[in-house]
Amino acid sequence: MALTFDADLTALMRRRLVSGKVKSYDNKALIDELRALHVPATMFLTGMWMEQYPEVTRELAADPLLELGTHTYTTVVSPSTATPSGRSPGLTCSTTYGEPSYSWISWIRTRPGG
Repeated sequence: MALTFDADLTALMRRRLVSGKVKSYDNKALIDELRALHVPATMFLTGMWMEQYPEVTRELAADPLLELGTHTYTTVVSPSTATPSGRSPGLTCSTTYGEPSYSWISWIRTRPGG
């Protein structure tokens, strides 16, 4: 069994954060609990989330309990670019030593329902 968590950030979420409607999209309590219980997990981060929280991203990348993956730059996919297979062109993001790096890929798999 594996535990996975998403750390998403979209343009709308960022606007809510900047306006003060939302305090944070960094779920520090979850990470603290995983660490306290010594539970390994995989965190899927969007590139936009990594840009918003670069120090947290570096901290997560340095934690041996956590494995990091990506959900592209932002998980929102335009229906006009999606194909019947549920794929859409996108920007992928990965971390090397906690620093986000971006590259274009031909197709990404979207989550069921969007």
